[in-house]
Amino acid sequence: MKRLFILLLISTFSSVFAQSPTNFNGTYTINKSKTDFRTDAGQAPDWVLPVKFKVTQSGNNVTIVRTIVDDRGVQSDRTYIFAGDTPSDITTAKGSKIHTTLQWNADKTAFTLDTKIADIDPQSSENFTEVWSLNNDSKLLVLDRNEEQLGNGLKYHIKGYYEKN
Repeated sequence: MKRLFILLLISTFSSVFAQSPTNFNGTYTINKSKTDFRTDAGQAPDWVLPVKFKVTQSGNNVTIVRTIVDDRGVQSDRTYIFAGDTPSDITTAKGSKIHTTLQWNADKTAFTLDTKIADIDPQSSENFTEVWSLNNDSKLLVLDRNEEQLGNGLKYHIKGYYEKN
């Protein structure tokens, strides 16, 4: 009986002290005046970063709707669903396969998205890693992105700033 009580007590304290992840719920729009699109390879076009994110989160379950505008000005949304440690796999209308994993940092204040895009045209395939964190009382999403375009070998780093709506 004493052992059961001790195990119950340890279990209770473990769950109380377990860190819950930072709450990223909300809609965030890029602030182009804060975002520096210069890279080692020169000035990147502003369409390389999404214009908006909508995040719905319940604990470790995260859904991200990424709004992108391509080089022709066409806007589209992609929805990434992460249930705990389950990666998000998407096949686009053009047939590209997008595989993304979400990994929380140790103190659960930020997370990393690791994305691999296998395009039908291998020249358009790319890999990128984004570290997401919140600043200014969770009103500013900072997106630290490293990208490698596999077709041309171009690598670059951009830090994007998104205001919470």
